[in-house]
Amino acid sequence: MSTKTAFSEKERAYHQYQARQEFLRQQRSIQQELQNERAAKDPLNNK
Repeated sequence: MSTKTAFSEKERAYHQYQARQEFLRQQRSIQQELQNERAAKDPLNNK
């Protein structure tokens, strides 16, 4: 049964990693959109 447990732990860790990567991708997209909106509103101060 230890093989099944180890497999389950690896699968859980994999899904946790994938969820974290997706979260980070979403956060980068949100940040980019906010920066683009700010730059469009204030073209003289687009950092």
